[in-house]
Amino acid sequence: MRNILMDISAVNGVIGAFVVSDGGKLLEHVMSPGVSQASPPQAVMEAVAKIVAAAKTNGKSKMGDIDLMYDGGRLILKPLGTEGCLCLVCIAQINVALLNVTANLAARKLEQMIAEMKAAGALLQTQPREQAGTKAAPEPMTKTEMLAVLSRTSTGRSSRKDAQ
Repeated sequence: MRNILMDISAVNGVIGAFVVSDGGKLLEHVMSPGVSQASPPQAVMEAVAKIVAAAKTNGKSKMGDIDLMYDGGRLILKPLGTEGCLCLVCIAQINVALLNVTANLAARKLEQMIAEMKAAGALLQTQPREQAGTKAAPEPMTKTEMLAVLSRTSTGRSSRKDAQ
């Protein structure tokens, strides 16, 4: 799952990516270098879970992307069927068509991966790296930190080349 998120994060303009289960658990996250590696705020994950739950309640098997615009960035939600949601933190000027080429393929893979994990009873816990015996995941970002990431201007982090 992490490798898929790293592929998405390599798209120009993507600041980070994370996957939230339909129950609101953070399954994995990747943030670009130079950005806080803290996990997204629990409130964001719970909101994403509510969106997925609403789709289930309404009997929608397919729900479109949700693009939340902020002053300096975007939070793009790509539902993974009824399994969860792929969340992408991006700069405001991201080329959405280019992003979709990578993200739509990744979403299909992630949806299948989560469904298989559920079927096997092996749905990852909130902090997957802790369970694997590696270093503990950092504390979640605060809402203020997440908004700060989204409100960066073009002089902050406008492309992957700038960060290298």
